[in-house]
Amino acid sequence: MFFCCARASSGKRRGIYPCTVCQNCRLRRNRKIGHLSKRTTREKLLSHLSEQAALQGSEHFLIPFDQQQLADYLCVERSGLSVALNRLQFFLCGPLEDRAGRGER
Repeated sequence: MFFCCARASSGKRRGIYPCTVCQNCRLRRNRKIGHLSKRTTREKLLSHLSEQAALQGSEHFLIPFDQQQLADYLCVERSGLSVALNRLQFFLCGPLEDRAGRGER
C-alpha cells in the first residue's frame, strides 16, 4: 500500500492515510509511470524535462533534483544519465568551442 508523502512526513504512524485519498500523489505517481514507461534513458529524461518545462511554464526552468536523485527518480544509472545529459547539451547548444567562441573546454 502506498502512503501519501505529505501526510507521512510527520513521522507519526497515526494520521497516515492511504495514498488513494490524495489526488496529488496519484497524479505524481502517474506522471512518473509515464516517464518510466519510456524505453531509453534519453526518452525518460526528455519526458521528465518536458514535464518540468510545462509545470514551470517556461523553457528555462530548474530541475528539482541533483544528478543522482534524478537518476534514481528515472530508475537509470547515473553514468548513463550523465551521457544522455551531455549528448542533449551538445545537441541543443553545440560544442563548447562554438558556444564560448574561444575554444575553451
